[in-house]
Amino acid sequence: MTFLDLTGQQSTDIRTKISGNISEHTFTVRSGEECLLDLPRFSGVSPKTVQVYAGIDAGSTQTRGAFVDLDYLNSLQELNSYDELFGTTYVVPSLFKDIPDNRSIPTKGAELWANMDSYISFDGSGTKFTRVTRGQKAIDVSLSNSKLMNSVAKVDNDSLYLNICDALGYGILQKYVTIPATVDLWISSSLPPEDFNDHGKNTFRGKMRSFKWKHLDYGITIQFKIRELYTFTEPEANVKGYYTVEREELPEEVLHIEGGGRNVSHEILHGGNSLSLACDSSMDAGSLLLDTLGQRYSEKRRSKVPSMDNLERSLIIGKLKQGAEWEDITDVIKESKDIVADQIFNNVMDKAFQRQHIVQPETLDVITFGGKLFDCGDYDYSITKRLMNRFSTVAPKTKFKRFTKNYIPWGLVLLMMGEQE
Repeated sequence: MTFLDLTGQQSTDIRTKISGNISEHTFTVRSGEECLLDLPRFSGVSPKTVQVYAGIDAGSTQTRGAFVDLDYLNSLQELNSYDELFGTTYVVPSLFKDIPDNRSIPTKGAELWANMDSYISFDGSGTKFTRVTRGQKAIDVSLSNSKLMNSVAKVDNDSLYLNICDALGYGILQKYVTIPATVDLWISSSLPPEDFNDHGKNTFRGKMRSFKWKHLDYGITIQFKIRELYTFTEPEANVKGYYTVEREELPEEVLHIEGGGRNVSHEILHGGNSLSLACDSSMDAGSLLLDTLGQRYSEKRRSKVPSMDNLERSLIIGKLKQGAEWEDITDVIKESKDIVADQIFNNVMDKAFQRQHIVQPETLDVITFGGKLFDCGDYDYSITKRLMNRFSTVAPKTKFKRFTKNYIPWGLVLLMMGEQE
């Protein structure tokens, strides 16, 4: 992490920085990041302080944030829907580049995606900053990408904290028309089950401190003051978020399997409480399916393993780019997904049910699935199909549910609010 001294630097007026045309994009914006293609809606800055509840789900691919303004919350006479409470879930790409200097990076458009260039400081004096670029500017800079590494515990990754800070900064930038100078913040953040212990939670609390966030091009500086910090596991936040938002009763016994871009995690809720011995996230989800698909394709087609970018795209559309043509590989994708499903099933059976005897497969009310690993793609085939078949052999009366929406950010805020009651 590189620190820059910004003492004495000045910014131009905010209105001169947000005029212009939307740029022509030569990249693909991931689902959920569409708001970044809009022109900034803010009109100025204010010395005021706002109080905000924030639920932050920092994944390896995207970092999502849900925000509730406390003044707005206190003004509600009746909550008709959770969409009314939360509104937009703000998303930033988790992949970024740490810029070691104050070089000028040309801007290729007026939308937010083309202007993601921030300075983050945990330093009390507010003079030592880490410069972070995302979106188009990260693409245009010839430096190595920074991301959450699978080989390092999530709470020990400096990238985690920079992703949370940028999710908060850009979230406030999009939520408010007049940008506050100070945000009093109550944060609820997700952690994978392997970090949800005293060491992991203490490490997270020690590193996630109040910070200053600057966007020099827009002339904006926001001081984030953390009032309270809460942590919950990703599976618990997703499950309880879903059942609360959809106004369904939480079943007595739930097994949730979360397949993100980094790990496959699972957790059992019994009477609404997590069974710590049944929590685990040891499987590498980020490369597991891609590696399996690449290997199976190479073996079946007797060719070299395609690039990761090419394979990742094929998981969405079912076709692999070969020169100027597209090869239908849905047969290989389905076979690969079945292989991965068997690995997940065996892992869950071993680590969720062999370590505890309070809940067993045959007594489960429901098994839920969340995360992009379980997406169907354009060819309409999900890993969950094979998983449901496998689990049905040991839990024949159990129901299954796949979440098509990420409820983690909303669930984090709702869990935090529940802790405060």
